[in-house]
Formats: sequence, structure tokens, C-alpha cells
Amino acid sequence: MKFYELLEQWLEASKLRLRESTYRNYKTVMEAHIIPYFKNTGIKVRDLKPMHLEEYDRRKLQTLSPVTIQKHHANIYSHVLDESKADMANALWSGQKKAG
Repeated sequence: MKFYELLEQWLEASKLRLRESTYRNYKTVMEAHIIPYFKNTGIKVRDLKPMHLEEYDRRKLQTLSPVTIQKHHANIYSHVLDESKADMANALWSGQKKAG
């Protein structure tokens, strides 16, 4: 499965679980920034590494603030990666801390 497909699935599934305003905020960020970026990369979930998120950061920091990028991270880490992917989330988070 490609990472952007996981993001799209999560977004659709979250529609009924979240307050309408929260869902709209996530949808805006996901559809405007995160999904298009990762769709363009074609990266698969199993191949996602910290370097892919670091590259996302580098590109997005050209037009967005660091605080906004951290909000994007929250969308990816806290809301997309479910408990079955906790190891992956921890590994990615660790990579971000080391890189930062």
C-alpha cells in the first residue's frame, strides 16, 4: 500500500469519529499538503523512513512555518498511524528527533 493511500483511508474513516470542525482542519492539511506530496513520491508504507519525512520538511519549509510543519507531523503521527503501526511511528519520531 502506498503511504498516501493510507492517509486517504484514514481521512475517510475519521470523518465519523471527529467533530466536524476538526475533520475539516485535518482534511484541509491532508489534501492541500500531505497527500499530494506523498502521492507524488509514490512511497509505500513499508518503505517509509525518517529521511522521507525530513525531505517533506525541507520542501515545505520553503513556504510554511516550522510550527505549521509540526502540525503536519501531528496529523501523520498521532492520527494516521494506528496502534498496529506504533513501532513505525516510534522509529519515525526518533529519526526526526535525531535529525532536528
